[in-house]
This record gives sequence, structure tokens and C-alpha cells, in this order.
Amino acid sequence: NGIKMQKKHLLKNEPKNILARIESCENAINKTVANVYINLELESPAAQYQCKVAATDHVQFLLDWPGCRTDKGKGVKLPQSEEEYLSRAKKWCTGRRAIDYGRTLFPALINDAKKYVSEISKIWAKNDAEKGGIIYKYTVYSMLGELCGARASVDKARKAQLFCDRSFQKQGLKESLQRYVIDDKYTDGFTSSEQAASYFNKKSQDYFCKFRTK
Repeated sequence: NGIKMQKKHLLKNEPKNILARIESCENAINKTVANVYINLELESPAAQYQCKVAATDHVQFLLDWPGCRTDKGKGVKLPQSEEEYLSRAKKWCTGRRAIDYGRTLFPALINDAKKYVSEISKIWAKNDAEKGGIIYKYTVYSMLGELCGARASVDKARKAQLFCDRSFQKQGLKESLQRYVIDDKYTDGFTSSEQAASYFNKKSQDYFCKFRTK
């Protein structure tokens, strides 16, 4: 059965793509936290960040997929071989990543990382609420800048943006990032990873300067 074969192939390989992005997220957060405690002269956290997002929670779009078209609709050329079936399946999957990862995976990565950042910020604050608020915001904006600019080794020969560029205007990732946007210029969201990374890095630098003047 062509559809079963396509799904089996995608379900075998797509979790690897997600795991590569999870690993990239972990590296980005640990790099961010290291920079924060060095820049602000704080104590190193007792434990590094380990992402709790499960790859298998984000393949539902593959399970729901009905398969490549095999009807003889107008303009539809039927696949002639197993290789062509798989080629079409991969193209479909590539096209869906921005939508489905943007809706579920990327917000989940941000939320999980934010919990870790919140915990270590409280430790760094040492009951100083005002200082803790600045540390938290500096760390969060640094985290978002690093995540938006990070790349993931999705296979041996290729690296891809951790957050797909086309995901920034999709439901899910867009809302997750908009919570931290305080400028009218980007009230409609970002259009690329580069634009988002630049914005959040600028904001993190603002809070770094604010911390230094305290």
C-alpha cells in the first residue's frame, strides 16, 4: 500500500528532524544561560537545561495525513514508482513543517525553556524582586534571540533554521513571540528568523544596560 509505505518512511525519519531541533534548543538555552551568568557576574546554575519536549508529541500531522494524491484528477500525474511516492511524500512533509511545527513544536520549546529560565532567575535574584525582574527579562530576551537565530543539524549534510522562517507568521509561534514584543513596529509579527533574532537581541541588550545601572 503506497500510503502506508509513505507514512512508515516519514514516521521513521521525521522524529529525527524534531530531535535535532530539540538538541539545538538545548544548546541555545545553555549558551544563553552561560552568557548571562558571565555577563552579570552571577553563580553558575547547578544543572544545565534539558528539554522535556517529546518528539512523538509533534507528529500528529503525519498520522492524520491521507497520503499523496493517486486519483486521476485534472492536472494530477500519478506517481510511477516507490521512489516517486517517497519523493512526493518528502516534499509534502517539508511544506507542512512550517505550519505544524509553528503551531505545536516551536511554542512547546519556548514554553519549556521559559520555565527553566524562570527558575534560575529566581535563584539569581536572591529575594530582590526588582533585580530579579531585570535578570529574568534580560535572560528571556537573550533566550529568544538565541533561539530565533539558532540552526539545527537536521541531517549530516544540512543545517536548517531551528524555527522555520515561514513559521513566524503562523498561528502558535507568532503568538508565543508576540507576548514579548513591546514595539508598534512588530505588532503584526516577524517575517523571518533574522528579523526576530535582531529584535530580541536588541531588547536583551537594553536590559543588560539597565542591570548595569542599578
